[in-house]
Amino acid sequence: MRKIVLVFAIVGLVSGIASAKTLEEIAKERISAEEKQKAPEKTLKEIFKEDYREELKLAQIMEEARAEVDAEFQEQTKHKTKSLEKTTVPVISFNLEMIIAAIMASAITVFGVTLANRANSKNLIRQLNHDAQQKDKERELQIRKEVYIEAAEAIAESIEDIQRLPNRIKTENFDICNTLLQAMAKVHMVGTLDTVKSAAQFTEKFNQSTLPIVPKIVKFVTLKQELVYLNNLGEIQINTMNEINRNFEQMDSSSKQDAGVLETYKNQFQEVKTKHDTTLALMSTKEDELKCLHIKLISMCLSAGIYLQKEALNVILSIRKELNLEIDSTEYLSQIEEMFKGFGGFNQEDIEKLIQG
Repeated sequence: MRKIVLVFAIVGLVSGIASAKTLEEIAKERISAEEKQKAPEKTLKEIFKEDYREELKLAQIMEEARAEVDAEFQEQTKHKTKSLEKTTVPVISFNLEMIIAAIMASAITVFGVTLANRANSKNLIRQLNHDAQQKDKERELQIRKEVYIEAAEAIAESIEDIQRLPNRIKTENFDICNTLLQAMAKVHMVGTLDTVKSAAQFTEKFNQSTLPIVPKIVKFVTLKQELVYLNNLGEIQINTMNEINRNFEQMDSSSKQDAGVLETYKNQFQEVKTKHDTTLALMSTKEDELKCLHIKLISMCLSAGIYLQKEALNVILSIRKELNLEIDSTEYLSQIEEMFKGFGGFNQEDIEKLIQG
């Protein structure tokens, strides 16, 4: 509003100055006209004095107008300076608020980024740990698979060794379950508690089943050794009798007819022959005993093999459960039991038929 008033004042001043100039010109014209009419009345000096006075008045008026304009301008300048001084503090405070807000926003952003990075780091560590645990589980599962497959093969091989033992002992091959003990030891290293319990129970049942067979095997081996000894003894006796006969045949006819020589020959030959007959009888007895023992061993080994096959199913089921290869155990065991019904027991006639083919 003050600016508008100031503008109007300046415009009025300028218009006043212009009008003053116009009046001055009009006054000069009138004076010049009057002077022309009354030239004789006024001198030229007086005219110049009057013009000078008018110019002084005009200069004084213009000086006052200029002073008034300067005063007004100074007043407006002071007013504007005061206005600027009044508005400087809010601007500065406004700038400080903006700076504080920017700092707070930056701090919040940095805090948010830090939290996000920390959360991402935790998630990454958690993911890496999970992946590592998953790899460990997969590696452990793979090791268990290998151990359990070896254990299953060892169980089957040991049962087969038991069932074929009566035939193998004829060739003095007494290796039993060499791989089974090693495989069971590995199961104890990597297996879960249920699987280890099943493996331990199977090992116990295996020992209980094979323990009665061991004395029979020892007796069988002893009988075989006795038969070998009796067979050698019989050959020696036969050779002795042949030697006695050969010595008697080499005698001359007079010696052969000698009663004392003939009696000696008969006594020696009869003594050796009696021993040989005793040896043959004993060999026959030992052979019959060995045959019966062999049949007994076959029966015991076959029965132990069938029993161990049934007991091995518990180990197989525990392994399948641990490897997430579960099966309906009730139906599975019922079918296996149905399969073994025809092998309830073995009598001597069945085994003899089996031996004879």
